[in-house]
Amino acid sequence: MNFSKIYSEIARIDNGTLEQQSDRREVIRKMATRLAATAVPLALSASWNQAAARTTTGVSVTDSLNYLLKLEYFKYNFFLTATSTGGLIPAADQAGFTNIVAHNLAHINALTSAVTTLGGTAFLPNHYNANPYCPAAYDFTANGAYPMFYSMNYVMFTEFAQLFQDLCSRAYIDTIPNLVGDKTNLTLAIQILTVESRHAAHIRLVRRLSVQAADNPKPWVTMTNSVYSSPPNEFRDYYVGEDNYWQQNFDLTTFPGVTGTISQTAATEAFDEPMIQTTVLSLLAPFMLP
Repeated sequence: MNFSKIYSEIARIDNGTLEQQSDRREVIRKMATRLAATAVPLALSASWNQAAARTTTGVSVTDSLNYLLKLEYFKYNFFLTATSTGGLIPAADQAGFTNIVAHNLAHINALTSAVTTLGGTAFLPNHYNANPYCPAAYDFTANGAYPMFYSMNYVMFTEFAQLFQDLCSRAYIDTIPNLVGDKTNLTLAIQILTVESRHAAHIRLVRRLSVQAADNPKPWVTMTNSVYSSPPNEFRDYYVGEDNYWQQNFDLTTFPGVTGTISQTAATEAFDEPMIQTTVLSLLAPFMLP
């Protein structure tokens, strides 16, 4: 994907500036005829004004890439554990998750190369032994609380697949502004984000169509709606902030819609929200081993 061209097209669409935030669907609609063969990120939420401000926080490019690398190792090990657990994933769904594993491994290799090219030391999971698959570094059951693998609970697996994928996509959105001053690695991170967004949509459709999940998820995040759980709202923290309907200091619910004004639900569905690193890592901590 040529993201320099994408940026150029976004700039032309938005009157020569990346500081204007656009509705995700409108960006895709306007760019479709110009970039028909190019994947456009579904997650375009964090405003470019905010992104510019974030470059002054002093977060290094190397640290940012290593954070994303940590998340890729987590997801790679989670999905590889699932695809390697015979009888967990139905045959009809296996190929999709196998592709996710392959993509995550490619992301690990790309981010590792990016960090070492900068002269940094690439992140490695605990108990790493020359193999990106290091199950000793993770406990995806959270000390037995979620026995999705050894109980062959495919419904539970797809719930956590959605939670982890949505969460990591939010992490990318939050981290990408730290890379604005490095065109090469900014491009890399956005390319990976486009893939992560497709993974998230795929998993949600698997839950909707194959699993027929009780929460009947759409391919995108709606308000702070989480996966169905008992007790209710057990995983709501993964979606804190997704009910934001203010963008660029505008209340989107005051704008005209198809009938009346835009609903709060539609306003939140049009944008994906970032989540800060400390919150992301605190949510993943129960699944990581020392």
